Amino acid sequence: MSRVNTIMRPVIIILGLSACTHRHHIASAHELGGETVTLSTSHGAVEAVGIETPNGVEFQATGTGQIVPANDIHTIEAKRHGQGALEGLAWGAVSGALIGGIYGYSQGDDECGEDDFCILEFSAGDKATFGAIGFGAIGGLIGLVAGAAVGSTDIFEYPTTQAVVKPGGPRGSVAGMTFSF
Repeated sequence: MSRVNTIMRPVIIILGLSACTHRHHIASAHELGGETVTLSTSHGAVEAVGIETPNGVEFQATGTGQIVPANDIHTIEAKRHGQGALEGLAWGAVSGALIGGIYGYSQGDDECGEDDFCILEFSAGDKATFGAIGFGAIGGLIGLVAGAAVGSTDIFEYPTTQAVVKPGGPRGSVAGMTFSF
């Protein structure tokens, strides 16, 4: 049992670190109608519900019931637990299969001597396959539960200025670059 705990520890760490965050342009926040979100405003964080209107989605603060002005919203954060469960399942299954495959292969081939009684002999490749399937299933299950609990985060924000690199340089130079932010 202690060997399994030692092997599963990296899987659990990977799952904990793999809570997915997706960034979107704030213009695509129209898909948040009916969802509870957290708004980052100049007055701090506000929990709100997206309300679909003919002009798009407006956000009504859950505490006060007031509509939050669109020009006061800096970012919108939405947690999606179903999407988190699917992402956790995928990350957990892949990392578990990878660790299980490596562990199984590291056990080497079974060798049965003339005086030994052996029913089954497995090659390192067989053990890698069984390890990948077993640990992949366990990792996927752990990832499913962890992903559902943590959720996947979608952040809707205004685009930031990207770095621009322009070739060129001072007069007479062979090569140079200019960076703008």
